[in-house]
Amino acid sequence: MKKVLILIGIIAVGICLYTCATFKLKDDSLEKIETIENQWSMTFPNHKTLLYQKDTVEGFHRDGNQYFVYSLDKIDSHDFSSFQKQSSPTLENHIKSLWHDDGLDETVQPDFNDDYTYCIVSKDEFNHLYVLLFENQKKLYIIHEKI
Repeated sequence: MKKVLILIGIIAVGICLYTCATFKLKDDSLEKIETIENQWSMTFPNHKTLLYQKDTVEGFHRDGNQYFVYSLDKIDSHDFSSFQKQSSPTLENHIKSLWHDDGLDETVQPDFNDDYTYCIVSKDEFNHLYVLLFENQKKLYIIHEKI
């Protein structure tokens, strides 16, 4: 009888550990990017691979920044037809400042020496979304800034 109880206990603990590991290991980046798509009424390509993600959001008001860097398998120009095609030194300096201030990995920082297109959307003075496409590098940067 004691052996049966021990066996049942081991099985129960195993099931609990497996369940916890499954939920803990779940990648939440897809959920976060879908939330951004819904909040900003934007659609990003499905054919992308996450290269880097950093979330500095914290506190009661959820202030902070979310950074996503994707590699694109293919680029459909229609996806980005509304993007600005001229470089913006103001945008470049702002992104570099955000990247530095949040202590992000500089090896994945946007290389503004390469051509890019971009889109900036603001809900108000405290909530901004920056989307940058580096077509030659096949990289997509999505930065959500909430002050």
